[in-house]
Amino acid sequence: MTIFDLHHYQGRGLYFFKLLAISVPLFGLLAWASSTPTTTPLQPPTPPPSALSASRSLKTSGYSIFAALIAATANTSSWNGTGTVLAPPDFAFSLASAKLNDNHRRRRPSASLLLHHTLQEPLTWHALSARATGHQLPTWHPNRCVFLSKRSNANLGISISPRQHSSPTVAVKIRRPDLYVDDHLTVHGIDDVLDPTSLSTCSFPHPTAYVESQIDRSFLDHAVRTLKRRGFSVVATAMAIKRSILLRQKEITVFAPSDASLFSYSDGFRFDFLRHVVPKRRRFADIASVEGTAIETLSPNKSVVIRSRNGDVTVNGIAIRSLEVYRNRWIVVFSVSRSVDDDEDDVSDTGDVSDSGVGDETPGRLPSAAAAEKEEEDTSGWSFSREVSPATWNGGVSALALAVEGEEGLVCPSTSPSLRESRVGTGVYVERSSPSISYDEFSVKLVESGPSRGFNRGF
Repeated sequence: MTIFDLHHYQGRGLYFFKLLAISVPLFGLLAWASSTPTTTPLQPPTPPPSALSASRSLKTSGYSIFAALIAATANTSSWNGTGTVLAPPDFAFSLASAKLNDNHRRRRPSASLLLHHTLQEPLTWHALSARATGHQLPTWHPNRCVFLSKRSNANLGISISPRQHSSPTVAVKIRRPDLYVDDHLTVHGIDDVLDPTSLSTCSFPHPTAYVESQIDRSFLDHAVRTLKRRGFSVVATAMAIKRSILLRQKEITVFAPSDASLFSYSDGFRFDFLRHVVPKRRRFADIASVEGTAIETLSPNKSVVIRSRNGDVTVNGIAIRSLEVYRNRWIVVFSVSRSVDDDEDDVSDTGDVSDSGVGDETPGRLPSAAAAEKEEEDTSGWSFSREVSPATWNGGVSALALAVEGEEGLVCPSTSPSLRESRVGTGVYVERSSPSISYDEFSVKLVESGPSRGFNRGF
């Protein structure tokens, strides 16, 4: 007979309640500890790629102080890493201290000094040259401006006061222009340190500045759309990608090789787009009138040479067609028979190169007054070849593309014909056979894979 022991079960129940009373607070404590955020030291913001590249470039050029400032200040609350840095060399800081009789108390350059030496806009040497003397240049330091000073020998300087720009002896000279250039950041080397305490307050900006900027954008956008329709998709795509550089120019002239001419080479081609762009809007007669002249391009430290012989006009030995592919109040685009990156000494006949220009007109011949008048009145009847597409193009595109980053610009060696896409090294490999990739997509890949991404050189 089993006897029910009440005291035995009462003891076990008491033990369970004691265990529960201990466990619940313990679990609550552990849960609270796990939910409390762990305090970690704040990491400094990572500088943008442009600032890092500029910093590395300046370190090896005698500008290590400003190189360190750029790397430390970029992408902070005071500066986003864009604009134009006016960088004094390292030795200039010792000279500045000596001028102020401050040898015993040498001040370390600060972020504030960098902001006083950094313009808000990224402006290359050519963009600055296009501005008038005395032009106001806002810096990244709030409400502080410097002023452009032009000298008689075509040198540029920076002055800290609107009254000093007419006196070249007071202005700081830009001694090493375009030390670093990309889409977001430009660095010029200057020969002295600007005194931050003497910078002028900015005057009120011109009310029409924004309107003019909007007009320029519409000019560029319309030019890009038209060039794509007329068989210049590679040039149009490059213009769209480099719009930030182009829109800094008051006017431009573009020497544009057609898609057909670029892809007709069996051994590939080079194409540095900015070397095909010159400041100022020039008609054909203007170009023909500067025979034998080297004209600076938007590609740093690169120029093109204009030649005229028997009425035919060439740029770097490449024939220029006299009728314009496109024109508006801001830009003129001429068709050239091939890329001006080709050997300047090679001035052989290029008549066998297909070019979507204006029919069979003799390349580069100065038109008569009557022809020029007719061109001015009506260009709507021009006949342009349709845009090249991988599905229909059969004009020797065995050169289609291994786009690699190089010293001279976009390089496209020859490839076998198939149109598949894969990655090879740092470039884009595209062959021809399937229409699965549109020509516009191919143009974008071709331009974006150019050296502007990694070598501080531009399409």
